Amino acid sequence: SRPEIVHLFDELAKTTPEGVYLTKFIQVGTNLTLDGKAESNARVSSFMRAIDASGWMNSPVLGVIKGQGKSSGEMNDFSMMAKQGKKADPNQAGGKQ
Repeated sequence: SRPEIVHLFDELAKTTPEGVYLTKFIQVGTNLTLDGKAESNARVSSFMRAIDASGWMNSPVLGVIKGQGKSSGEMNDFSMMAKQGKKADPNQAGGKQ
């Protein structure tokens, strides 16, 4: 729905760390594919942790990361998949008070 995509784009902006740049975003149903460039593998890991902690995305899986090496000064290309929506938390079954 229209409001969901607004929240999803807002969440992408909030979860994308400094040094990570998205070049392509595809959504098919609840499946998300994120392609981009990163200054380091650690930045991609940080992005994946942020997605996993997000209220609008979950279950990040890194598909490909191609490093150019630090000496070349070029960025690493990456591709990952994630799911749209909040993941179920079995500890929250009764709700928070």
